[in-house]
Amino acid sequence: MAWAKITIIVFGALTAIVATMIARVQPTVKTQIAYSSAAQIGLMFIEVAIGWHWLVLLHFAGNAFLRTYQLLVSPSVLNYLVHHQYFHYIRPTQKAVSKLKASFYMLSIKEWNLDGIMFTYLWSPFKWIGRQVQFLQSGILVIIITIAGLVLLIIGYTNQELIPSLGGASPVVLMSIALAVILFAFTYRKSALKAWIYLLTAHLFIMAAVLVNATYINLVEIIFYASGVLLAFY
Repeated sequence: MAWAKITIIVFGALTAIVATMIARVQPTVKTQIAYSSAAQIGLMFIEVAIGWHWLVLLHFAGNAFLRTYQLLVSPSVLNYLVHHQYFHYIRPTQKAVSKLKASFYMLSIKEWNLDGIMFTYLWSPFKWIGRQVQFLQSGILVIIITIAGLVLLIIGYTNQELIPSLGGASPVVLMSIALAVILFAFTYRKSALKAWIYLLTAHLFIMAAVLVNATYINLVEIIFYASGVLLAFY
């Protein structure tokens, strides 16, 4: 769908631009590396939307190797820079800065107030939604949802025609169930193990939604996805 690709490209470009500006003014090496990686991820989203999937894999691997190398050598680089500044200090010259540059500089130093924006528009609403589905903490309901997720996953792989299309909205319904379970786990505080079980159950519905939405999925791809989830669980 063209509108989805355009949306991904726009958000990828915004991520790359904002993260680059933040990385260029941060005082710590780790923060610079983190935002530089975020900028590269924005570019990867653009490549995915365009359809350059092999380029994304190469970009991802290259960025991982580069950032790992930067993290490993950063203490040596800092030591060299401190040594160089101590013995070869040059007083910086004062330059006039325009209001536009100063504004972008201050916004980047403050990381574009992303923490406040995320807390107001993501963290708080998600917490509120999670509190509205507290009925999911019922043990019997957890078992029912888990069994339903497994059944839908198996049917989605073997014979997805058995799952009602609901006018093409069945993937949306399955993803909505997964989102509700994830948001509940996000607010659940009684048992870490039980919260992880909720997350595993949500992934069953996510995989079922992908299977229903796709014309064909290789079994290896399902195993690859599930292995990542299970490794994170353990």
